[in-house]
Amino acid sequence: MAWWRKRRSAASRTRGATRVFGRSTGRAAWSDGQRRLARTLMVLVLLALAGGGCWRGVRYYLLESGTFTLRRLEIQAGETLGESRVREYLKLQVGMPLFAADIVRQQADFMHDAPPLQAVTIQRELPDKLKVRIVERIPLARFARKPLAVDAEGQVFVRYHGIEMLPCISGYEDLEIAPGMRVGGMALAAVDLLNALRASQVPLAVVDIDVDHLDYVYCTMSDQRRVKLAWRYMQDRDERSHKWLLAQLRGLAESMNSERGRPRSRWDATVPGRAYAQ
Repeated sequence: MAWWRKRRSAASRTRGATRVFGRSTGRAAWSDGQRRLARTLMVLVLLALAGGGCWRGVRYYLLESGTFTLRRLEIQAGETLGESRVREYLKLQVGMPLFAADIVRQQADFMHDAPPLQAVTIQRELPDKLKVRIVERIPLARFARKPLAVDAEGQVFVRYHGIEMLPCISGYEDLEIAPGMRVGGMALAAVDLLNALRASQVPLAVVDIDVDHLDYVYCTMSDQRRVKLAWRYMQDRDERSHKWLLAQLRGLAESMNSERGRPRSRWDATVPGRAYAQ
């Protein structure tokens, strides 16, 4: 019986070794999940190789094949930024690949680096044309003793040409005024005032607005008469504020341009609905 038990034990060890060997070299070494993972990785590698090849092909077709070459360049420049300066900044040359320029990035960079610009549009027209359109900010007023202007949105920008005859905003010495910033406080109220005068054609010729006060602006007219002016909700810049401003301006113009008002040099229009000579 002892030899029989030894034989069975040896047979069991042989079958166990066979099972272990089978598991190590058969299905247990590559399970179903592992095979699916391997197939997925293989597909991804093939897709990456195919995508890389397609991208190189597209890049060659757009940039190196000569099919799309810039031959016509149309630039609509502004008053202060001429065509040559726009061409130089954007690094555009006839003969370059049409798709070499990153127009999205160039538009953003141009707007960031040139505060006088309100909009920049760059468009491709296949197969060989590039159109650039520049829209400059329109100056509404200038700042005293500086080559800086402000537009109807309160945006500050450098302007040397044609600002001598614009109304002046003064009394801002305690404020930091720099190109690219947007004014606030009483300086923005002055912008609202000039916007209202331009749009409504109220007969008041303002040449200077002092914004050094907290609750009113001090206006100097073209005939050197001076007016303290305030209106309700002047810091809100909404429709309600605009209506009160127009009402105050119309009443002031009527009083100052009347027969009795013309000789008076100093006026107070800080009380809603009233304008009287001091």
